[in-house]
Amino acid sequence: MPEDTPQIASGSDGNAQRMVAQSPRGGASGDAVASIKPRILKQGYIRFLTLADLDGRSRAAARCRQLVKDFESDLGGADELSTAQRQLVQRAALLATCIEDFEVRWTMGLVFELPDYLAMVNAQRRVLLSLGLERRARDVSNGRLPLRERLLAAMPAEADTEVSDVG
Repeated sequence: MPEDTPQIASGSDGNAQRMVAQSPRGGASGDAVASIKPRILKQGYIRFLTLADLDGRSRAAARCRQLVKDFESDLGGADELSTAQRQLVQRAALLATCIEDFEVRWTMGLVFELPDYLAMVNAQRRVLLSLGLERRARDVSNGRLPLRERLLAAMPAEADTEVSDVG
């Protein structure tokens, strides 16, 4: 297992599991594995973790937070969301962050599990559909008329009558 991978170790009683995340030293800022806040590690083993328990300085955590804000904005703002919608937004953002990581690894030529990637893409699609996010057609004309109408408008009035007489 790589050195920078979080290790899962059994607690002293054998039942409790806690995650000890060690960030590699000497790496670029933000490249480290996400670490758990020290005050939480002092409590002994950890039963439930949330995104709020993360240190939050990693690139992945920052990207996930940004995506949560973007999804909330798409849905009308955080104050307009139900608890269930907030949970779905968090899932969609976390899946998007993982998917982006897979895509970057693939473009770098690194090995990754295609079935895992496809499963995450499918799960994210279903979460986004549940949230009601849908694809909308975008106006690409920038307020411009179609080409035919612009050409007709640019022609002098006399040329317009000549064209209609010929036809």
